[in-house]
This record gives sequence, C-alpha cells and structure tokens, in this order.
Amino acid sequence: MPVGEDFWNPYRWVTLSNRDVEHEVPRYHHTFSGLSGRLWCELEALTPLLIGDGQNHIQFVRYKHNRQPYIPGTSLKGAVRSLVEVVGNGTVPFSVSVENKHKPANARQDRHGVPQLDTITRTFGYLRHGDSNVFAGLIQFSDAKLIASPQTPNNWQRCRIVVGQPKSSHRAFYPGNRKRKFYHHHPGIEQLVGIRHDEPQGPHTPEVTPAPPGTSFHFTVDFMNLRDNEFNLLLYCLALEAQVTVTLSPAALGRDAVSETLVGPLRHKIGGAKPRGAGSVHIRIAKMQLCQDATARYRGNNATDILEGPVLTDEINARTASFQSRTDITMKELRAMLIYSDGDPRDPINYPPYDWFEEEKELGLKTKLKPTL
Repeated sequence: MPVGEDFWNPYRWVTLSNRDVEHEVPRYHHTFSGLSGRLWCELEALTPLLIGDGQNHIQFVRYKHNRQPYIPGTSLKGAVRSLVEVVGNGTVPFSVSVENKHKPANARQDRHGVPQLDTITRTFGYLRHGDSNVFAGLIQFSDAKLIASPQTPNNWQRCRIVVGQPKSSHRAFYPGNRKRKFYHHHPGIEQLVGIRHDEPQGPHTPEVTPAPPGTSFHFTVDFMNLRDNEFNLLLYCLALEAQVTVTLSPAALGRDAVSETLVGPLRHKIGGAKPRGAGSVHIRIAKMQLCQDATARYRGNNATDILEGPVLTDEINARTASFQSRTDITMKELRAMLIYSDGDPRDPINYPPYDWFEEEKELGLKTKLKPTL
C-alpha cells in the first residue's frame, strides 16, 4: 500500500537474501546417489481457484478426453519453484528484474571445467536460451486430478473481472530488483472481487470460471538423487508451516494504525486472478515414499520407507525445522505474505482507480510503498 493511501494493492514484496548464491556439482540421472521416492499430495482450494485455459473466456483448464478440470504439473512445479528460489536463495529461470547474482546467467558456473549449479537449478533443472549445457532436474510433478468439488464442474459459476497490473515504471509498485512479488490472501471469500464502479469495462474484463472453494485435487511429486538439504528445502516449500505468528507494525498498516498480531498457517497462492482473490490453496503431503539407497532394491533389500500419519508429520517437522526457525528478513516478510488468517486487517485489497496511475505518471510523484512488516 503506498504511503498516504487507504487501499491495499494486491501484492507486496519479499526481500531476497543478501548472501552469495551457493553452487555445487549436480547429481545426474545415470547413477543412484542420495534420496529418491515419491510424495502423494492433496490440494484444496480455500478461495476460488483459476487455472486458465488461455482463451478470452477463461475456463478452468480441462482434459480433452473427459472434460475433467485439472491443474497441470508445470503450474504446480512453477508455483513451488518460486518459493524455493526465495527460501533457498537461488537464481530464477527467466530474465526478470532481479539483482545480478539471482539472474539465470548465474545459475551455472564452471570451475576447472566442471559445471556447478545452484541449489534450485540442481533440483528443478537448467535450460537457458543459447546455452547448450542443460540439466533435466531431479523432481517431477504430476498433473493434479480432481477429487471432489462442492458443485459439479459444469455448474461452476462464471464471473467478470478486471485483469492487468501496474507497469514497472510505477515505482510505487516496483520498489527495486532485490525483491520478489507475492500476492495477499483474501481469507474466506466465496467469490472473486468483481468490477468496481470506477474501473472501466472493456477487453481487460474477461469472463472467468474458477473452481469454488472446497474443490480438491491430488498429485504426486517424484524425486531422485537429492541431497538432504535439497529434499528438506523442497519439503518446506510444499508443506509450509502449520502455524506462525506475524506482527504487523503501525508503519505497515497505515494511517492511525496500531500494531496487530496475526496467528495462522502459511498457505500457497497459485493460478490466475490473484489480485481478485483467487488462488489460495492448502497443499498437504498425505504420504511419503522415501528411499535412502535406491541401489538396495537391486540387491534384494527393501530399503524403502512408507511414511503416513504422525510418523510422516514428525519426519516433515524434523527435516524442515531449520527453515521454521529462521528469522531473517526474507522469512519474516514471506510469512507476512503467506499467512492465512481470518480477520487480517489488510483490507480492502484492490488496485487504485485508473486515474490514480495516470496522475502519478503525469506528475512524476515519488510515491513510496509502506513496508511489508
């Protein structure tokens, strides 16, 4: 939210780590080394969820053979990777506006002729235009298939919304290249935020068909040859934290505000129409197959553990404890953006009217954003 304004713009910024990006020699696919296995996951929509099909009337993407809605594995992988990049202090896959050390050109280093990749690139893969050196990555997300929905998919409600976002020239919304964008949750909403009276209607107001809250999907994550630190980072960014406490300062909350403390779980935000409240989801790891030594099966030994229930919860908590205990600025701001808490005072969430942007651009105002915390 810009200083002096009453609205909450739909996203805020999380500061990237100032530490150097670490690189190591990747583990390849032709040998077994490290942790391998599968995670069975469930995803529940907490607010309307929109994974668009790319058409003007944006339907939820569906399989052609049976017209059932699904979430592509690439969408899931991208959403989780964006978290891993921030928590794990890694490079990004695309040429976006980030500081130099986090740019894709720095994902790969050669030391004495031996390629080394950063943590995120070793896990998710490396493919850069103009570079013949590629790496397939060590994890694979399946599509998320529909389990259940409060309404049959053919009866999901359509609504018209405004799409678009500020340009990077609006410095009130793009404060610098050492930050990453995260969208606010809209806890408890049943329908997307519609078109306000001060918003023009036209080509940027498509009709969309989101899945309603309560719709659930299931998917799997297969992994191989992961180091413990790589697997633990993946687990944290999938499961997140079951409960955190976030205190928002008066400076972050605005005019005449007092500090407020929120308590709640961290939740993911995926898909389209995020500024209108879409995309808050709860991802739960339901079962884990964990193999410490993948070669054991070829020696006639069963070295695979299947973890469920309290044993699985304990394993996840043990492996993610180092992330849950972090109190650096990156993790503090990330928790402030991912917390899903009823009664969140950051409301109403919307962009200002079009005239606000035009005036700010024309007058060259140096509007500053309030801090995330």
